[in-house]
Amino acid sequence: MICYAALTFGDLASGYLSQVMQSRKKVLYIFYVLCLISVILYFCMYGASVTMFYTICGIMGFSVGFWAIFVTVAAEQFGTNLRATAATTVPNYARGCCR
Repeated sequence: MICYAALTFGDLASGYLSQVMQSRKKVLYIFYVLCLISVILYFCMYGASVTMFYTICGIMGFSVGFWAIFVTVAAEQFGTNLRATAATTVPNYARGCCR
């Protein structure tokens, strides 16, 4: 639950940052690095307290909040006729890639 709640805030933050920075690419890189750091922390927290565990889960959830920008960038790579198809297909490919 903490992960998904933080994901909501990460989604809002990534959208706001992309407006402020006028660049989706920079925001994607920032969130990619944050995601990498949170995954490393998650796998290296042997013996951590419950509070630390939930904190790392929250950071990880926040860091994957770039999903809406990711889909937008992917859809923009295609022409008008294929844009809707790309916007629905790309997330499924990204999810299926990790299995």
